Amino acid sequence: MTVPRMQTEGATPVRLSDDQPHQGNGLDSSGTVDGTLARESDRATTEHRKFDEHERAASATNDERAVDHRVPPLVHEIENVSIEDSGDLAKVVLDWLGPDTVRSFVSDPGAFSLFLSRLLAMFDRQLRDQVNEIIHHPDVQALESSWRGLRYLVEQVNRDERRRIQVRVLNLSWDDLRRDMQLANEFDQSELFRKVYEEEYGMPGGEPYGLLIGDYQIERTNDDLEVLEHIGGVAQAAFVPFIAGAAPSLIGLDRFDELYRMRSIGDLAPDAVTATWRGLRHHEHARFIGLALPRILLRRLYRDDGSREDGFRFWEDAGGVSDYLWGNAAWGFGAVVLRAFDRTNWLADIRGVQRGREVGGLVPALEPEAFQTDRAEPAVFKPLTEVILTDQQEKTLADLGFLPTVHLRESGRVAFYNTHSLHQPKQYTDESASASDRLASMLHYTLCASRFAHYLKVMMCDRIGRHEEPELLQDELNRWLSKYVRQDDDATPDMRARFPLREGRIRIWETQPGRFASEIHLQPHYQLDSLAASVRFLTREADGLPS
Repeated sequence: MTVPRMQTEGATPVRLSDDQPHQGNGLDSSGTVDGTLARESDRATTEHRKFDEHERAASATNDERAVDHRVPPLVHEIENVSIEDSGDLAKVVLDWLGPDTVRSFVSDPGAFSLFLSRLLAMFDRQLRDQVNEIIHHPDVQALESSWRGLRYLVEQVNRDERRRIQVRVLNLSWDDLRRDMQLANEFDQSELFRKVYEEEYGMPGGEPYGLLIGDYQIERTNDDLEVLEHIGGVAQAAFVPFIAGAAPSLIGLDRFDELYRMRSIGDLAPDAVTATWRGLRHHEHARFIGLALPRILLRRLYRDDGSREDGFRFWEDAGGVSDYLWGNAAWGFGAVVLRAFDRTNWLADIRGVQRGREVGGLVPALEPEAFQTDRAEPAVFKPLTEVILTDQQEKTLADLGFLPTVHLRESGRVAFYNTHSLHQPKQYTDESASASDRLASMLHYTLCASRFAHYLKVMMCDRIGRHEEPELLQDELNRWLSKYVRQDDDATPDMRARFPLREGRIRIWETQPGRFASEIHLQPHYQLDSLAASVRFLTREADGLPS
């Protein structure tokens, strides 16, 4: 990673104190000048604090020329002064300022105090500008965004007092994933497949993953989409949805704020990537892929409010939207899923908003900041999303297979109203079949069905080596599944969390001696638009184990 190198150019703060060695200063044999400089240093510190407050207040409204006008020309000459390993600091000051200026400071201590205050204020401005350049560099922003996003997710896990949620971190760049895909002929021969599937879901005693969050921004390139399809194959095999971020290029933009100038989001000009994109959306793997957009704010601007323990006087300047610390919206979706599981042991309540309640798709722990206005009510909140989507834009993006983050105007919070996967639902002549496939492409159904797949896998692993009739095994698994079924459309949300299925059944048959296949139908209680959805998944033949 490369960042701009700080150029101090001799702008080293000069501190004069009583313990500074004075050897042959050449100013005054009695040492009067040295003593005067020392006595004035404490006064200068006090004056600097007052002056700096004025400087900070004026910096937001005055341009650089106005700031320069307040600083004497002598201050700017400091850039041409080089203080080496000289112990004769007074001589350096004399060479820099000149004898006449030094004598004027001796006769007018107040002028010297003001000079020091302005000098120190200039140092503060230089440090502030340098720090702003560093923290706003794209590489530094990307690094800070990743770590703050991970920290944010872990903080949500810490709310789980029963310690049922685990977070594991796998440090892989997008190039690492691309190389892994290129070295494997099929996705199930990759190192990612070994990590996610074989070492956990496919191994007796393993702990299947419930959700994969990738801190990546997927671009509209064939390479990115091919890697994404590879990840989708692993996610489908292990029944673990993969959530990442969507770059603006996926919808034909350079920046998300260009949405305001688009008449229609879905009308992208066909290009070399279009066929790859459409092919991925029609693939079954896409049911296990979610791409969130736009990005969310992970840190407010730094303000000089006295809260810093190190005493550094820093005020962060934001010249535009890009200077804010935006992070992957996948972190916000992950936090929503974790809260739902912590509350209900289930993963269906991850969309929509209920007034006054921390449930549904409301992103937790992202508190808004209000604009400073003369009016007390109503507050106008700064958006926590990179761009504010209209209702129509949110719906269009959801229909295109994205997870849109929505700015809530009244509260300033962020929420997910839809949980569409990347999968393009099929269209049938039967309208109910089309609606069912559309709802089955939503991630909250996929998450719920995946939990049952995990449990069934564990139960089947316990039966390795046994000789059982398919009918007996089918009856036993159906009895287990019936414990989660309640055919009551008027059940309360808490009751639906305890009995998440309205209907469920398992069919098992033997393909050859000792090898079984199964078909599982699940219809969750949770509904959308008054249409019920059912989910079906098949197991492969693998020594009686669903895989």
